[in-house]
Amino acid sequence: MTGPVGSRGVTSRGELLADWVADVRRGIERELARSTDGSLHRRPAPGMNSIGDTVWHVARWLDLVAMWLADAAPATQHWIADGWVERTGYDPRGTGTDGLGAISGYTFAEVEAVPHLRADQLRAYLAAVCDDLIPKLRACDEAAAQRHTGVV
Repeated sequence: MTGPVGSRGVTSRGELLADWVADVRRGIERELARSTDGSLHRRPAPGMNSIGDTVWHVARWLDLVAMWLADAAPATQHWIADGWVERTGYDPRGTGTDGLGAISGYTFAEVEAVPHLRADQLRAYLAAVCDDLIPKLRACDEAAAQRHTGVV
């Protein structure tokens, strides 16, 4: 699949996915810049995710996608390799759908256990993940990009 994309011209599916992830990152960073640390963890209603929970889950999912694209071991996930498990005391492995520790399948008690990171910490985690994932998406061949389109 190729076609025009903004000022970049013709692009591959991997480049489209990379551009989409970059857009998601920019949007999240813009919102985090406008949010106070207190507002990040306020829930709109009982049983609903806060902004901070949602940002963390998105970053976790992208972290897993980067690992899958590299066909790497779970220990390479930024949450693990960059020391977030040690700093926060929270290891997401084994929670959520299929034990992936990402977006879905969490009980509300499991969501409550997700650490309440400050905006700068959420930005740092998201940046590390996106800085790793975006070049991988740009470099993947069309077959890999096709496989990961639904995942991303």
